[in-house]
Amino acid sequence: VVFDRVLKRFRDNIRRRQYVVTIHAEEEMDDDRLTIFDVDNVSGAMMARRSSLVCDICGEKAARLRKVTRSYGHGTNLLVIEGVPVITCSHCGESYVTAETLHEIERIKLHRKSLAAKRVVPIAAFA
Repeated sequence: VVFDRVLKRFRDNIRRRQYVVTIHAEEEMDDDRLTIFDVDNVSGAMMARRSSLVCDICGEKAARLRKVTRSYGHGTNLLVIEGVPVITCSHCGESYVTAETLHEIERIKLHRKSLAAKRVVPIAAFA
């Protein structure tokens, strides 16, 4: 009975996009070619409560919003998105993005041809 209530709450929060996903989990999703839409269709294992300036991972009032540049894909399929809002906690060290941010990233990835400007970028290999 308790499990059913918790699972229902997870699913309700997913439907309302009231969850966060760690940067590590997002990178793993990208490597596995999963999208946020796949997360929306599961039980909510990556779900957590959202609140302002309180870290959704550790609960401390040590979170801050940063804008970062993230890359997705490799080689000719590389897409760089600038200004991605990421929440970082100075207490636990975790960084994560909201469900809304992940949905916007997926929208940009789906419409990359019309939204992305082509730029020449120097690339170096670590020796």
